[in-house]
Formats: sequence, structure tokens, C-alpha cells
Amino acid sequence: MIIKKEYKMLSLYIINIMENNIENPVKESKSKKTSKEKVVKEKVAKEKVTKKISKTKKIPTVPTSVENSNANITTSFEENTTQNANSNFSINGLNKMDLKQQIIDSLFKHSPETIKLLTSMQENKNSFNAMTQETTNTKRINLSTQYIHRDKKYYYLDNNNNLKKDFYLSLQNNKVKGLTDFKVSMFLVKVVMDCNLPFLEFLVEMEETEKKLVFPSFTILNSDFDMKEEDDINKFDDPQSIFENICCKQFQEYTNSDSDQAKNAYKGYVELYDDKIGKNVIFPVFECTNIRFDLKQKQLWSVLDELLNEQHIYHYTIEKNIFMVFINNEFLSYIKNEKGEQVTFPCCLYLVKKTDDGEDYENVYLAEGVTDTVSIIDDKIEHTIFGIQHFFTTDPIDPEKEGRMKRYAAFVDNSLYFLNISLPLRSMNLEGDAEEADEDENVKTYKDYSSIYFFENFKQLWCISDVGRYTPL
Repeated sequence: MIIKKEYKMLSLYIINIMENNIENPVKESKSKKTSKEKVVKEKVAKEKVTKKISKTKKIPTVPTSVENSNANITTSFEENTTQNANSNFSINGLNKMDLKQQIIDSLFKHSPETIKLLTSMQENKNSFNAMTQETTNTKRINLSTQYIHRDKKYYYLDNNNNLKKDFYLSLQNNKVKGLTDFKVSMFLVKVVMDCNLPFLEFLVEMEETEKKLVFPSFTILNSDFDMKEEDDINKFDDPQSIFENICCKQFQEYTNSDSDQAKNAYKGYVELYDDKIGKNVIFPVFECTNIRFDLKQKQLWSVLDELLNEQHIYHYTIEKNIFMVFINNEFLSYIKNEKGEQVTFPCCLYLVKKTDDGEDYENVYLAEGVTDTVSIIDDKIEHTIFGIQHFFTTDPIDPEKEGRMKRYAAFVDNSLYFLNISLPLRSMNLEGDAEEADEDENVKTYKDYSSIYFFENFKQLWCISDVGRYTPL
């Protein structure tokens, strides 16, 4: 009998929900067994037990909400858990295996081949778990990373269970769909502490054919997870260990790290369906703060502002998958402080200098193969009002010009804005109302701000005087 693809996918989906949402079924079953033993003993002693066993133990219920900073994710999760809580399947007195059999019997009572397939899949998973029980118990995945910056604590990926840790389900889903391989896109992130506040940078590559910015990618075959010969080191590894080993080896090719550093950098993975290729893309997450990279010519470190807001760097547009992986997994996007609050992230600005005639501004370009550094003196401009400072533009002045401009991550919160495009800056009241204020009134002037946004020669410019608010990308 031919097994329909939809039946197999539905069974995996229901069993997956069941495994993740039934709370302590074994404990529940044990409790009921204890209760029965107590009744037998009491009957032997010829005691009245009617009142003692009249109350049944309350069955644990599935939670209907979960705290999550992403409103879209929360809504989706609440809808799913509400459906699970209202399910017709009873878990009263059943452990996981009993409930699995009930579901299978209900859905596939006319498909013995399907039941055989699912039973075989479960036995294979149990076999993998048994062979690697000792390794799994001692394996450490650092889910919570703490950073000390200027005597303050910050956190990234802290206590977050949204990263997947079991590749077995992903592998089986791939096989059920008739797919033979996976596309794997490396999610490489580091915490940068060169400014007053820490922020995240993400590694991207410039793809020339379609002028796209992509994550470094490679392919894994289903056959890579098959049982190997006796001399193969992966013979007794479960799918998750094999997946980690493959990704860590790939990670070492991008870095100068050893195998231990690669394993410590690995945090888990997320999945995203790519309708263009008709399959899920796997994103293994590596936290690379203490890893040294030898960047290739077409590789860049980028900030979230470029990936989500601008959606381009130079003449390269962001691949849709990069945008969507942040939208669907917001916890990957931000650092939190000691209070659990999200830390402001910087925007991308482009350094400028004066033109040769000194009358206008133009962006600064990097020489081929040269990386940028912050200089206290070089690249500064003497302005008639703001003095000698670094100046930036929000967008490239000449977007058609080829070359790599000097990009900076800059914090521009709490800035002073002069938004009149046509009125010369020197004709504006830059002192505010300080002259008219009372003696005890504290009035800010432009000198009290470390970053100022203004227009000059019809160009959007930033003047940032605090070097702790920007750093080169």
C-alpha cells in the first residue's frame, strides 16, 4: 500500500506537538499506580476507602500563553497551544507511548504500513539515544552568554529555548517530504564592545551573480547521517552530533579556531522555509565574539540596521532569507541589559570629507583590500559652527559610484535635529531659548548633544563628537 505524504507529515506533526506539550506523563502514570496500590492495601485491611479515593488528581493542562517579546510569535504560539488544550485526545492515565498509539490508531487504522514506518522511526530514535546516552549527558551547550562591558552586565541568547537542539526531527521531516539534502546557512554573530554600548554584528557575503548579500552556505546530504562502517568515528553518533560536527568543521574553515572553540561557539539552530527552493533552510547559530576571522574579499560584518531597515550594503541587496530569519526569530536580534531590557542598536552611517575645493562633501572610500580604523585626527573636518569633528551621511552621497565606502556603526539616540533643508545652519537659533530662560532653568544648547543631525548643501549630515558612539564596520 502506498503511504500518502500528507498522512506521514501529519503524524510527525502531532507526535512532535505531543512530545513538547504533555507535562510529566510518566509522573502522572506513576501517581495513579501509587493510588491503586493504596486502595488494594486498604481493602486488605478492610477499611472504608470511599471518601479517601473520591477525589481524582488534577490533570496538568497545557499553558495558553508564554512571555515573548515578539508579538507575532506570541500570537502564533498562543493559537497553537489553545488548539492543543482543546484537543479531543485524552491524556488521562496515558503515558507518551500510549497516546502515540491512540493517535496512530485513530489516524491510520487502515494503513498498517504507516504504523510500521512510524514505529520504526521511534525505535531508530530510541536506539540513537541509547547509544549516545553517556555522551548526551556530559555534552554542554552554552545557552546563556554573559558579557561585562564598562562594569555592566549584558546578555545575548540568554536562557532561550527557541534554538533547536535535536536534528533527528528535521532529518525525518526531510525524508518524509522526499528531499535528499539540506541547505545550511551559517548564522555567524559577534558582540562588539568598541562603543559605549555593546551591539551585534553579522557576517554576510557579497554574491556577484545576483548582487545579493547572503549568509555563508553549504549543503548537507541525508546520506551523511546514515550508519557508517566500524572504522568511522560517527558510527554511534546521533543525528544531532553528526550535524554539529559537520557545521563545526565548516565553521573552522572560516576562522582560525580549533574544534573546542567551534563547539563552544555553536548554540543551536533555527529553520526557515524557502519557497524559492521548496525546502527548509537550516541556520546553525555560532556566537563568534572571541573568534578571530580571516575575512575573504567578499565578506563583510554588518549591523541589524543594514539587514532589516536599509536592506542593502553598497550595491548588494539583502537576500530574503536573511530578512525573514530575524523577523521569525526576534531573539537573535538584540542584547539585553541587567534589567532584561533590549539594548539600543546602532545604525549604519557613511564617513564624509570635504571636496577638493572645500565647498562641499563627499564620502570616503576604502582602498582595495584595506580595512578601516578610527583615527582621532585623520578624516576629521573643521566646521564653522561645530568645530573639528567626524561627519557622516545617512545614505551614500553618490549611490552610483562603485567602491567600498567607509561604513560606521553609530548610536544616534538622544540627538539634536535641525530639519530645515533650505535655511542655512548659521541663520538658525542654535542656542535654543537659553537667553530668555530663568537663571535656575537648565536649557540645553547644541553643545550639550554628542550627535547632531542637520542639512547642508541639501545633504543629510551627522556631526558626532563622542568617539564612544561610533566605530568602523
